[in-house]
Amino acid sequence: TETLEVHEPLWVIAGFAGAAVLGSGAGLVFCALAQMSRFVDRARGPLMRPLFWISGIFFVADQLPARARDALLANPVLHCTELVRAGWFPSYSAQYVDVGYVALWALSLWCVALTLERSVRGRIELT
Repeated sequence: TETLEVHEPLWVIAGFAGAAVLGSGAGLVFCALAQMSRFVDRARGPLMRPLFWISGIFFVADQLPARARDALLANPVLHCTELVRAGWFPSYSAQYVDVGYVALWALSLWCVALTLERSVRGRIELT
């Protein structure tokens, strides 16, 4: 029997953690904005759905044409996906991953999220 070994477990954990922090920050932003407008709550799904397709789940950044790769690397979730892939597979080199870029996006999202949450705190109803 073959064993499944992760090449760099810390890279995998960092990739998943980065995606979790980005996702929770975006979720809190949408939660707060939904308190301000019903449109935001209805538009959230269609706005976020394309993110699934451009986050590197179905493609590898190295295999994209340079212009497409440069455009898609604006998505911080793609960096997280590439980091997990590099940590999992020893033969994969994620030369385009920028952990600082992910951290900047995560910090920015959480700053916006907490500011918005503070402004709508009285309107949030737990269900």
